[in-house]
Amino acid sequence: MNNEYRRGTVLGLTVAEIFILLIFLILLALLGLASNWEEKEEEYRADTRILSVWRDIIDEFKAPEEITTLHSKAARLEQQFEELHEENVELSSRISMLQEDRRQREQLAEAQQVKDEENAALREEVRTLRRERDDLRRENTRLSNRNSELRQQAANERREADRIRTDLDTLQRKGENPPCWYETVPDGDGTREKPHYLFNIGVHDEYMIVRRHPIPPGRAHDDNGPLYSEEAVDLLRLKDIPYDTRLAYEEMTRTMKRIRDLGKK
Repeated sequence: MNNEYRRGTVLGLTVAEIFILLIFLILLALLGLASNWEEKEEEYRADTRILSVWRDIIDEFKAPEEITTLHSKAARLEQQFEELHEENVELSSRISMLQEDRRQREQLAEAQQVKDEENAALREEVRTLRRERDDLRRENTRLSNRNSELRQQAANERREADRIRTDLDTLQRKGENPPCWYETVPDGDGTREKPHYLFNIGVHDEYMIVRRHPIPPGRAHDDNGPLYSEEAVDLLRLKDIPYDTRLAYEEMTRTMKRIRDLGKK
């Protein structure tokens, strides 16, 4: 049983003993406070007795004129100090406002400087773009002129191609047009027109030679038209052709063109 009792102790003391010690310490603290209160109460009573003795003398005492003047000056100085303090507060506020305004102006100046730099960069970029635009316009003009030249050249080439195509078609269709001088001959189950040629042309690498065919007998048409020999008399250009002579291509073309024009007429 003693062991069970000892299990509830703190530092070898039971709970009841600890409470007794705490109550004792509290009583000692209260006694100290009560003694201090009594001393302060005695001092207050002594001061009250002294004040009651000197109160009549203090009431009868009047300050000299200098002291009154000093008090007035002190009051005025204090009022001036308060006014100066208010002015100082106002000036401080104005200084703060001016400093804030200065900071804002500095910020605006910095922002304006940045804006000016950006504007300068934009102006330079605009000048660069304008130069590029002018270069592109010049290049476009050059290309337009070149395009016009190419179009003109293409048109010339198309005309030349048409001329060559016409000449080629004429060459390919050689003999298809009905001849002026011909005779009808049997051909299989039917007949065909056998042309009579005026010339026999020899074609060489560098020249041509024209030889005259004899005038065929008969008439020019089936409807009893003039004889071939009679029509040959009207072809006065036939005697102007240099037969059995080497003719260059240009000379051959110039000579035979007259006969060709007569044949078309």
